[in-house]
Amino acid sequence: MQDVALKNSSPDRQSPNAWGETFDAPPVVTSRGSALTKTALHRWTGTGAVMIQPPLDHHYLVLHLGGEKRVLRRGEGASYTSDVPDRSITLVPAGSAYRWRTEGPIDFAHFYFSPAVLDQIIIEDFDREPRAATLASPIGDIDPLLQALYGAMLDEVAAPAHAGSLYLDAMSRALLVRVVHLHGELTLRRCAVPYAIAPHKMRATLDYIAAGLADDIDIAALARVAGLSVFHFSRAFKRENGRSPYAFVLDERIKRAKFLLATTRLPLADIARQCGFNSASQFATSFRRHAGIAPSCYRRSC
Repeated sequence: MQDVALKNSSPDRQSPNAWGETFDAPPVVTSRGSALTKTALHRWTGTGAVMIQPPLDHHYLVLHLGGEKRVLRRGEGASYTSDVPDRSITLVPAGSAYRWRTEGPIDFAHFYFSPAVLDQIIIEDFDREPRAATLASPIGDIDPLLQALYGAMLDEVAAPAHAGSLYLDAMSRALLVRVVHLHGELTLRRCAVPYAIAPHKMRATLDYIAAGLADDIDIAALARVAGLSVFHFSRAFKRENGRSPYAFVLDERIKRAKFLLATTRLPLADIARQCGFNSASQFATSFRRHAGIAPSCYRRSC
């Protein structure tokens, strides 16, 4: 197993988008990317069995799909051959260059993430200097938690109307913390001093949420209003409100939807938009899950 330093600012690296344009087929699933985590998620099927990977400016995590296969990797002074199980994980550090050959079903996902955001996680979640860490590069790794997080993200991105950036950002960060914990040779440290949100900052944050329920609320924006880093904001918010920012926002959207259902005759699609849901179907599913009843039945009961 090869270890590669986490941070390297070489200007000779290629972007994931530029590399993806050389593939034999476009991705069948693609994410919008995230400004907060500087990530992107794509899935391909039916590309060529041989892929030439240049040095990239992002790390990436592969989810092997479609069944068991054999993967041959050559580069960085070594060659590896691995029989990889279905839904196993391969981690590829930024700056490395490889020739890949797959014997078996061609179906895989790539989750790209920037060295800068990984550095931030090492500082905030692990209380370490990024330069002190190394990132191992296993092929066909098995970790149930990492696989579950990756699969949930891929399912969410592939859904016709996904839950929005707040949810995906939370899953992305959890996945990256797990990557560092498993493959960065670091362990989490408990904060000696609990972080708190000042009362006036909490009021401003709650006002921001109330005013923006119709929009795709970004956890980075909430953290800026609170005057904390994303990491410390998420923990402080949950400690003071008993729910994560995502769960709190979803509860507030359901509360507003109940009010509109009870006091107006607006169509369900309009209520969905005003409460920040991407579609009427997503609204109906979320409402039923939280209220135990369909929106139309709730309206008739009022």
